[in-house]
Amino acid sequence: MSLTGKRVLITGGGTGAGADLALGFARAGAEVVITGRREDALRATAAGHPAIRWVQGDVTDEGSVQAMFAGAGPCQIVIANAGAADSRVMAKTTVDQWNAMIAVNLTGTFLTLREGLRQMDGWG
Repeated sequence: MSLTGKRVLITGGGTGAGADLALGFARAGAEVVITGRREDALRATAAGHPAIRWVQGDVTDEGSVQAMFAGAGPCQIVIANAGAADSRVMAKTTVDQWNAMIAVNLTGTFLTLREGLRQMDGWG
């Protein structure tokens, strides 16, 4: 399948599955915009293919998510890949640690997909 002419935004695109997705979409012809908090990881992944560029941002912050999409330009595909995990046993997990995971895994997904829909034709 060719994705030529399509722009893909991938949160959490600097490492792991996000970086792998970015490379796969780029090889399929898409223009790929990766986002994340760590500039070094974003730069390293973007260096792996000329069709990948990066916009730094934090999915837990509404203004940052809006700025990520403004920097990316109109996207036809949005992948909310950013995620956080903590390997502590539940009995030792603090409420602050729990809330940090919820902020990335739930709120970040919501903010990313909502803004993505608003940017697409016919929505928002």
